[in-house]
Order: sequence, then C-alpha cells, then structure tokens
Amino acid sequence: MQKINRVKVKWRFAFLAFFIAVSSTIAGLLQPQSTSAISMDTRPTLVGREIHMGPDGGHIIMQGINVWGIETITMSGFGDDQYADRVNIVNTVKSWGANHVRFRLQASDYNAETYMTKAEYLNRIQEWHDLITGAGMYFMPVWWDGHDGPYSDTNWGTLYNQAFPMMTDVMNLFPNDPMVIYEPFNEPTGNVSDVQWVA
Repeated sequence: MQKINRVKVKWRFAFLAFFIAVSSTIAGLLQPQSTSAISMDTRPTLVGREIHMGPDGGHIIMQGINVWGIETITMSGFGDDQYADRVNIVNTVKSWGANHVRFRLQASDYNAETYMTKAEYLNRIQEWHDLITGAGMYFMPVWWDGHDGPYSDTNWGTLYNQAFPMMTDVMNLFPNDPMVIYEPFNEPTGNVSDVQWVA
C-alpha cells in the first residue's frame, strides 16, 4: 500500500510540476511592462482585471497550484495524504517559483463535521496558512461546494448560502492578513446559469 501511495504521489507531483511550468510560460508571454514582487506588508489590490501590489504598485503575475490539503468526501484519502506531507509539498511548490497556493475547502464537510470537528478543521487551515505564507506565498482559500458535494449542481442555486458560516469562520482566522486572497466559489457547474452565479 505504501508503494502504491508513493507512486500516486509521484504522478500527482509530476502533473503539478507540468501545470506550474505551463502557467509560468504563459504568464511570461503575457507579462506587462511593470511587474511587482510580493510584499508581505502590502495588501494586493484589484486594478481592472489585474492584481497589483497596492493601488499604485506593479502588476503581480500569479503563479501557483491547487492543494487539497484537508480530507473531503470526494477524494478518498487524498486530502489526508497531502496534509501528512504538507511541509514537503509547500517547499516543493515554492521551489518551482510559485507565489500562491489555491487551497480547496468544502463547507459541507465542515458543517457536518464529517472527518473532524470544526475546531480541528480550522486548525488544519491555520497550519497550511502558516506554512504557505511563511514560505512567502499567498494563501488562497477557495470553496468547492458549487462543484462537488451535496450543495453542488442543481442544489447550488438554493444552497449556496450553506457555505457562508464556514467562510465567516475562516475569515475570522485571518483578519486583515495581506497574504490571504479569498476566492469565494470554485468555477460554475451543473444547471446554475451565469445570471444565478452573478446574482
């Protein structure tokens, strides 16, 4: 079983390496004249469709990956495996030149306390945050419930607000933290129209 898990992890890392290499290449091709490095003391600002280092700073080229670092009903052990290997994952991602980690969250698991208590869930989020920001990368929580789980697809139009209590709890962990960028919902999915998503 350990050998199988190691093979799975190697393939996943290979895919992540490919993804970030492609992302970096595209970002380089699209890079504007004025760019800016991350400052841990300055909050990023949205200027038009670009993320800038403060309202007067240069454009930040976002280069990163997605991490599933907490167990969820759709991953069958993958989240626990990543959590156990979190130090190596963060160091590896940083070595690839990433400047952010998009961190998958599932409010349905949190609300039902499927794998752990809410306090334990928040503690794991805090641990990942500390490792990622400590490595000089942005921590980007993103809620996946519109795509997977009991709130997704045709249920999303009426159940999207079930994610709000967890969002509030996570935001309370990191008040005024310039190294945290929130993505409230993952990509649209199912039978929810563009108008419903925008609303």
